[in-house]
Amino acid sequence: AYQSATEELDQASRQWQSGQSVGYVGNIKSKKFHLSTCSSVQDIQQSNRITFATRAAAVKQGYSPCKVCRP
Repeated sequence: AYQSATEELDQASRQWQSGQSVGYVGNIKSKKFHLSTCSSVQDIQQSNRITFATRAAAVKQGYSPCKVCRP
């Protein structure tokens, strides 16, 4: 089923808050996104984090892939 970007972000946010793994984490300030397992994620302030369920969702929102984890 098709999900809008907003629905996808809401779902990913709920997963993040409930402690479930999230596929991708973005930095709102740098507009970069990372695999949730990337070491760079720990350096992102909580207030600057956004989660994405898919790589396509991150790219669609204008985020660039991290050069460390290469999502």
